Amino acid sequence: MEDTLGEQEGGTAITLTTNLYRLVAAPLTPTPSPHPSKQSPLATLTSIPSPCPSSPTTNLPSSASILPSSSSSSTTTAASSLITYRLIICEEGKAQVDLPLPARRQVLESLKEVYPEVFGGRPLTLGPGNTALSLDHIPETHDTAFVVDEVKSNGCGRTFAVELRKEKEVPVARVLEVVQCPPPTITTSTFGSGDDAADIIKSLQAMVQYNLSLYMEQRGDLFFPQPPPLPPTPITPAREVQTGYRVTLTPAASLLLSLDVCQPVVTKEAPVIDFLRTDLGWQEDDLRSPMSGDARYELTRLLRDIKVRATHSSVGRVYRVVEVAARGADSILLHIHNPHTATTTPWTVEQYFLHFYGLRLKYPTLNCLHVAPKQRLIFLPLEVCTLVGGQNVSGRGGAWVAGEGRQAIEWDLGPEERQQCLATLVRSPPLAQDPCLTRLGLTVDQKPVRVLGRVLAPPRLLASVPVVPEGGRWVLGEGGVTLRRPVTMHTWSVVQYDVDGRKKNTLHLPFVERLIEVGRSLGMEMKQPSVDVVRKETKPIDDLFALEMYYPYLQLTLFLMRPGIKYLHEDTKHACNTLLERITQCIEPETYRSKVTDDQVMRSLLLQMNAKCGGVSVTVDWPAMMPVSSLMCRPALVVGATVEGHSSDFPRSCYLAAMVGMMTTEGGPCVTLVHPQHRHHYVANMASNISSASPSTHDQFLCLSVPSERRLLVRYYEMNHCKPEAVLVYRLEVPEGQVERVTSWEAEEIHKACRSMQPDEAYLPPLTYLCISRIHHTRLFRGPGEGCGNVLPGTVAQDGITYPSSTAFFLCSHPSDKGTSRPTQYHVICDENNLSLEALQTITYGLCHLHANCTHATPLPMPAAYARQAARYARQLARRQEGHVSKLETPYDPVPLVTKATLMDHYNKLHTTLYYL
Repeated sequence: MEDTLGEQEGGTAITLTTNLYRLVAAPLTPTPSPHPSKQSPLATLTSIPSPCPSSPTTNLPSSASILPSSSSSSTTTAASSLITYRLIICEEGKAQVDLPLPARRQVLESLKEVYPEVFGGRPLTLGPGNTALSLDHIPETHDTAFVVDEVKSNGCGRTFAVELRKEKEVPVARVLEVVQCPPPTITTSTFGSGDDAADIIKSLQAMVQYNLSLYMEQRGDLFFPQPPPLPPTPITPAREVQTGYRVTLTPAASLLLSLDVCQPVVTKEAPVIDFLRTDLGWQEDDLRSPMSGDARYELTRLLRDIKVRATHSSVGRVYRVVEVAARGADSILLHIHNPHTATTTPWTVEQYFLHFYGLRLKYPTLNCLHVAPKQRLIFLPLEVCTLVGGQNVSGRGGAWVAGEGRQAIEWDLGPEERQQCLATLVRSPPLAQDPCLTRLGLTVDQKPVRVLGRVLAPPRLLASVPVVPEGGRWVLGEGGVTLRRPVTMHTWSVVQYDVDGRKKNTLHLPFVERLIEVGRSLGMEMKQPSVDVVRKETKPIDDLFALEMYYPYLQLTLFLMRPGIKYLHEDTKHACNTLLERITQCIEPETYRSKVTDDQVMRSLLLQMNAKCGGVSVTVDWPAMMPVSSLMCRPALVVGATVEGHSSDFPRSCYLAAMVGMMTTEGGPCVTLVHPQHRHHYVANMASNISSASPSTHDQFLCLSVPSERRLLVRYYEMNHCKPEAVLVYRLEVPEGQVERVTSWEAEEIHKACRSMQPDEAYLPPLTYLCISRIHHTRLFRGPGEGCGNVLPGTVAQDGITYPSSTAFFLCSHPSDKGTSRPTQYHVICDENNLSLEALQTITYGLCHLHANCTHATPLPMPAAYARQAARYARQLARRQEGHVSKLETPYDPVPLVTKATLMDHYNKLHTTLYYL
């Protein structure tokens, strides 16, 4: 790193510490041969003990060392090449089997234990996929099948024949070259695709992770030592938060080891019936009757692919849930074949358990679980199933992570505690004495990478008066500071569903009066609602039709939700946005009952209402931040785009692409376009969304693809009476292996759309295209002498932790008082506007202050944040439609219903509003 603090411009220079560690050269040192009587080197580490009994490697002795075992040599020799073998495992008397990772690890360790004369002194680890990696030739493996006896897997002993077939050999010089100068992240691809450097990186990562898995429980890239660094934090009787580590390799200026502390929400060993009672709030009457269609769909979403253990027998077999069956144990028929009489007798599941296990079911009418394999039709009553502990459910949503967003700040480690845990891990023998890295002449640097960063100056915001954020936050509604462009609420209505069984309910009156009072402090002129309706029956479609008939010019309808009714919010939004195209605001019971006096909650609600009705909270004073000739001081179209993949709880669903275009650099109005599409990660309708290009032929099922005359460029011209002179695109969350293909295709589609605006194809505004990622594992901490706590909002870093030949940077734009903040990664794909990196960082940081319902900076620029919100909002509506489909007994394609519920185009007049806030 050649820059000095004095050379940093455009902000206050600071020193930053990261969670990245370099792989540095180390001399080969003598290492003692392991001996059963000697203590494992890991025993010196207090937080990570020697291999625990719960580790999958049960065949290893308690004192087994991870260092190369050789009875004849006591000195580590340098490796000559990295060799990849195809690992073929066949069960005795059967064809090749595909074992899970823990079982393959057991097979490999047993192989080294049974055949020390072949594998002794040669580090042999699992590689990506069904491969094995070695740093030395194993000549005896040619056409040889090694027999491993009695490998314990799923509670039963089996015998396997193992064969290693050499596939590829890479010289160590090439491996060290990749370590010193890895390829850019955007060009890395899947293992075995022909990319030599990418394969080397994935092989090195597999070696490091395999060594750690001998001492910790591995779940993907996560490693959980016993005892854990921190005790588990219980959430409910069926869920808890566990603390572990994430270990990966990150290409930058050199190959860096990325270490982070992870705290996922995992399942606990608990009966499924207890999970229904405690986490879902089911009562005894609910358990004694069949499930409704909505309840069955919701439970299927939560339990799909979750492992359960059957408790009705002594074996305790583990199954994976396919779905919740449509019927209970008293009505599902099993045809039992009697080989002696050659007859088949139909039995119910209830009769089967009573006859063979002597178990009388307590809830025979409750729906059963259909478990894998799907084609065998295995049904288990819920009362004989127990959740397998340790399953990560953080990304599954629903009741698994109910309240996780609010509680995450309670268990998320702060920067000081996180750095202490990482310092303990990096000094542990599994990393400090990794045998594979040692044979390559490498070791992990004990000190984290430090880089020089800058803290950007906060932008000057324009409300009713100029405001400068302090610590990434500002205040509206106090000291005479009001909204930049408040709306006047002259015709609006209130529909109350929370009536508590009374004929006339005045619960909403104090809430409405408080709303009007706080609105005045924000500069919003709010008259009394034109009509307030109290309804005992929750029928939002009927109520909206009635309001439409008598009050056709309502600006907004406020719905006060009734507690305890599922999908009321989704049904109300579907009726308002899709059927009647009306702006609505749904208020949860907790808000209008107990938070009426909370000014912060009321202001946040009013900011959303103001934005939905066309108002603007604040704008950025761009001329004060940069020259008048810069991109944001002249007509420019700023676009945010994302593709929301299908959820794991409903794999049949399609992807949802969302694009949001800023019609002015002030932040409003915005045009939102949402389209369902096939399962690919690029925006299929990119060209047609931008302008008048024809829809993509890849999506023939999208018959509702709209004409082009209302797309973003034309809409921009209609609102501003001029064409944009530049286009700035923020593309959110592209999978790492597809960045180059997706971004190049989308950039070309944008150019095609611009050329189609004029018959002579002369219109081609310069394009700046950035790819944004929040799914990375890089953390920034304050350096020595910079104080404690998280980094300041506006902290930006690039040198040393990004690839030198690419234009990329990390920006932490949002404030964070609790936990450890995560910066956002920006990668510049193309820059035809010739913006300097400093100008691009300033523009991005300014856009992070324009979110309509926030009085603080956000982690994402406003268009990208809106696009993600629109896509997730559409996914929420799509899930409701998928729930209707799941109630049908026959297979049904959910795409038509999802398309109708989620499509947002120019035919819907709400596409120019922020209806999804």
